[in-house]
Amino acid sequence: MNLLVDIGNTRIKWALWGEDGFSRRSAASYDSYRLSESLTVKWAGLSMPQEVTVANVAGATVAAAVTERVERLWALQPEFVSADRELGGMTGGYRDSRQLGVDRWLALAAAWHKYRRPCCIADCGTALTLDLLDGSGRHLGGVIVPGARLLREALWRGIKALSPGLEAGAPVLSDSGRKAAVSSVTCERAVLQPGRDTGEAIERGSDYALAGAIGRFAAQVRGRCGDDTLVLLCGGDAGRLRPLLGEKVRFEPDLVLEGLALWARLRPRP
Repeated sequence: MNLLVDIGNTRIKWALWGEDGFSRRSAASYDSYRLSESLTVKWAGLSMPQEVTVANVAGATVAAAVTERVERLWALQPEFVSADRELGGMTGGYRDSRQLGVDRWLALAAAWHKYRRPCCIADCGTALTLDLLDGSGRHLGGVIVPGARLLREALWRGIKALSPGLEAGAPVLSDSGRKAAVSSVTCERAVLQPGRDTGEAIERGSDYALAGAIGRFAAQVRGRCGDDTLVLLCGGDAGRLRPLLGEKVRFEPDLVLEGLALWARLRPRP
C-alpha cells in the first residue's frame, strides 16, 4: 500500500493506493507552520503504508514537515517526485523540465494515460494553470493566471489604496469557498445573482474572469487540436468554476494523485 500525497500552496490531498485502486482519499487546507501536528491527527487512522510518495510545490519547509511526520508515524522516508521529460508516453513541453511544476507534470501524464487524446488541463488552485496536450501525448505548453484568492486580494488592495474610506468586505474566500467542491445549485444561484455589495461583486467577478480564461483557452485549443479535445478541470476551486463552464468540461479532481500512482507504478525499482 502506497500513501500518495499531493501538496499545493494552500491545500494537501492524500489517498492510499494499492492493487484495488484508491482508498481513504481526503483533503484539507493547511498552515505550513502547524502542518506536522495537523498531519498527526489527520493520518492517525490510516493503515501503515509500505511507501509514501509525494508531489510538493510548497517548498522546503513543507517538505521537511511532511518528512518529519512520516518518519515519526511509520519510520519511513517519503519519496518526493520531480518533473522529468517523459512519463507514461507523455512528453513535457517546457524547454527546462525542472521549471514545470511537478503537479502539472503529473496531471498531464495522468490525462494522457487515461484518455489518449488532446486535452486542456485547467488546474484551479492558488494559480490557475492551463496546459495543452496534443493527440500524440506531447505537452505544447501552457499559461498561468492568478487564482481566485490572489485576484480578490490584489483587487482589495487596489480598492483600499484608491478609496481609503471604503468599507471593505471579506478580502478572501469564505470558508465555504475554500472547499474543493461546491454544489452546482449553490454555484448557479451565486452566478445568476450579481453581487449586492463590493465583497460579493469581487468574489463573483473573479470567478467569471477565471471561467472566461478557461473558456477562451479551450476554444483556441479546440481550434488547434480539434473539437474532440477534452477540457479537464481539477484543483481546489474547480467546484466553484465548473457550473460557469457548461457541459464541455470534465471534473477530474484526482488527476495529480492519479499521476503519482502512474509514476509509482512505472518508476525503475532498485
